[in-house]
Amino acid sequence: MYFLAMRDHPFPAAIIPMAGPKTPIGNAEFGGRLKGTYGTGFAQYRVYGMYALVFLLRGGGRYRDRRGVDRRLSAGDLLVVFPEHPHQYGPEAGDDWDEVFIAFKGAAFEAWRAHGLDPVNPLWSLSAPETWARRFFGILRMPHASRTESTAVAAAIHQLIADALARRPVTREDWLENACQLLSGGADAPDIPAIAGTVGMSHERF
Repeated sequence: MYFLAMRDHPFPAAIIPMAGPKTPIGNAEFGGRLKGTYGTGFAQYRVYGMYALVFLLRGGGRYRDRRGVDRRLSAGDLLVVFPEHPHQYGPEAGDDWDEVFIAFKGAAFEAWRAHGLDPVNPLWSLSAPETWARRFFGILRMPHASRTESTAVAAAIHQLIADALARRPVTREDWLENACQLLSGGADAPDIPAIAGTVGMSHERF
């Protein structure tokens, strides 16, 4: 199905240059909407050399990577591409494919790896897909000619990552990170039973 956002915010199938002046918080490189394409194809694994967020608007397909992830994709799935991580994705026989994506790079984006952005979990199914589609299209429409505009685009991508991370399923690494942050509070840190409760565990299991 098409999301409501596709009717409210029509966007042509095209790749759009987004590179502006360099900023300390990273930069978008390009993005766009791709309809009826083959993704990366499945002949070989691709190493992209930058980050990308790929959101499937319509249809379905498959994602595979060298870590052994092999999963069907459907509308509403978000795929995170990592610069150094070999992967492949696209439609299988009989599938339609309609994606919106944003490619970006910069050291500031690397910092998200310490806060849940992990090649082990490159696929997330997002609720309220119409809202996510609108956000992607909104970023693609942002001006980027000046340093101020380029910074605003990068900040919008950071916010997109933060919000997606907040909505994905909790993993072992998430509760461990939260527990370590709470334990590092020194004299102001909560006691162990309180920390265990915060991360969703019993005192004994923690």
